[in-house]
Amino acid sequence: MIGTVVRIRGLKKFVDKRDGRTYCYHRASGKRLRSEFGTAEFFAELAAIDEAYKAKSKGDGLPKSLEDLIKRYLASPNFRELAAKTRKDYERLLCDLIGFKAELHLTAIDRPFVINLRDAYATHRSWSQANYLLRVLSIMFRFGFDLGVMSGNPAAGIKKLKRPQNLEQANRPWEPEEWDAMLKALPVHMRLPFILGNRLGLRISDVVRLPKTAIRDGWIIYSTKKRDVEICQPLTADIREEILRAPAHQAETLCANSQGKPWTVDGLRTNFTRIKAKLLAEGVIRKGLTFHGLRHSRASELAEHGADDKEIATWLGQQSSQMARHYSARANKKRRMEATIIKMNRVKEDRAKEEQNLSGKPK
Repeated sequence: MIGTVVRIRGLKKFVDKRDGRTYCYHRASGKRLRSEFGTAEFFAELAAIDEAYKAKSKGDGLPKSLEDLIKRYLASPNFRELAAKTRKDYERLLCDLIGFKAELHLTAIDRPFVINLRDAYATHRSWSQANYLLRVLSIMFRFGFDLGVMSGNPAAGIKKLKRPQNLEQANRPWEPEEWDAMLKALPVHMRLPFILGNRLGLRISDVVRLPKTAIRDGWIIYSTKKRDVEICQPLTADIREEILRAPAHQAETLCANSQGKPWTVDGLRTNFTRIKAKLLAEGVIRKGLTFHGLRHSRASELAEHGADDKEIATWLGQQSSQMARHYSARANKKRRMEATIIKMNRVKEDRAKEEQNLSGKPK
């Protein structure tokens, strides 16, 4: 006799391998059915749960599933007040989640679920994307908690993944040789953006939007795009010289592409990538070179010349000194190592002199 397999819509079923028992859950609400699977009582219980869920959904209009919450968040003022790039990044990640776990009911989302999701992202995307996912989920679940559709924030307090030890440092500072090689390879219309990134430590988003009017009385004064923090930096002789060297253009921005139009972030990055690939093939630069690395180079240089954390944060337009402390730690380590080398060389010289005096012959 050949049996017929009947699929029940809206039901999630699994068999516990330990005892062979079948467990069933109403997919939309996440509620477990207590009756024995396949019995008349089971189908009656399923129908009652489904009817109650549909009635409640029509009554309050609040998000019930992960997809509902994502769409509600993306349409909220909380999301619209974010910066354009942040909105783009959040939307890309959350829409990816819709395709992954769209029908999952909010009551089924708990801490273990979020941890498993983090680990899956680390495997199939990257460790940094997994950590970014935690940040976005925590923000959205807090939004869901405020709406009253979640009992808490299951992403809060979950530990971020550590950076794999075999990965190169992200946005590492440029070596002097790499900077010289890049400067020689850059066409004339690309030199000024890189000079500004190198000398002032500007983010690429600030470089492409920096207006000509930012130059005032020998200073460069502007508000950063990311935090809207005003920065006032000196217009040094090398920056002034590079501005005069750049091709004339009618754009309102200080930097312009080969067509005399303002750069876009993607446009500048694309051109940079092409030149970087050529220099990498020639062996004059190492992997991991980024435009943002120029900002790290500037911060590290400031720290090595004695600038404290607060001064570095002010120069870079940072609201906190957290990253500045990172740069200072690196600079202090370098200075301590240089002092250690000097001390070791002195000990070696003193020992050689002492041996020479005892033997009467140079060693």
